Parts: sequence; C-alpha cells; structure tokens
Amino acid sequence: LWFADMDGDGYGDPLAAIEACEQPSGTVANYDDCDDSDPDVAIPTSWYLDADEDGVGGDAATTVCQPPAGYVPVTGDCNDNDAAVFPGAIEVCDGVDNDCNGLADDEDPNTDYTGIPEVYRDNDADGVGSADDPLTACTVPSGYVTSSGDCDDDEPLASPELSEVCNDGID
Repeated sequence: LWFADMDGDGYGDPLAAIEACEQPSGTVANYDDCDDSDPDVAIPTSWYLDADEDGVGGDAATTVCQPPAGYVPVTGDCNDNDAAVFPGAIEVCDGVDNDCNGLADDEDPNTDYTGIPEVYRDNDADGVGSADDPLTACTVPSGYVTSSGDCDDDEPLASPELSEVCNDGID
C-alpha cells in the first residue's frame, strides 16, 4: 500500500491509500500525515494531560494530531494535582517540592525566603541568640532561636530574658 502525499512533506494521508506494486509518483509508504494539505502539519504529536491546568502535563500522554481538551505539549509536572507545583515554579517554605527538582524548602538552593523571619544561633541555650550571624530558614534548626539580643551568647546567665543580679560580675 502507498499513501498520497499531497503536500510533499514525506508523510502520507491515511485516507488516501493506493494499492500498487510499484510506488506511484506523489505517494509514500507511511500514513502519518495529520493534514495532507499543510506541509507544516505532519505526524501525530504527544500531548500530556494537564489535570491542574498549570501549563505543564504529567506523565499521562496520548499521541494524536490535535490536542484533546486538557492536554498540553509539555511534560514534567511532578504533581499534576497542584497548580502551584511544576518545573520552574518558585520554591517556597511549605514542605512541598514546588519546582519539581527533587528538593523541598531548606534543601533547595532556589528557595524564596521572602517573608520568612530570621533565626539566630543560641550558643548558651538561654533562649536568646546573637544577632551577629542571622540565618533564614523554613524550619528553625537545632541550636537556633527566633529571638536575638544576647549580649554574651557564651554565658547562659547573661541574657536579656533574666533579671539583673547586682554584684555577680555578669552583665
């Protein structure tokens, strides 16, 4: 079987089959053309279901000439049920891998910490850290606290949270 190739793109019209022993002029051996009147439209394309409508589909694909409703030409969405999760999304502090790179929150170097308060190392474990070396993190790491202002972070008895004791030599 041979298939007419009216637009000359090398892909035949599945509805124009010609039975012949020798290849007739203007025919090809395949029937992959989606529109034999347009040389720019040829073989069927893979389209991916975009359940969350964020413009990036999941793994479910169909290969057809025209995209079915709800399908897009781009795949790679690691959670196609959440429109805020897709490759290229902004990683935020929410416990989710928003940008589909396999890393979430503090593990991801691309995390946007906008609006996340700084935390402070608390060397003396008195509940108040030193403002000298703040850190921004989605979760407060061990050894850090959310308040700062400790004037001597190596001395647990020197803390703005404690009452001053006269003549103890500790300020």
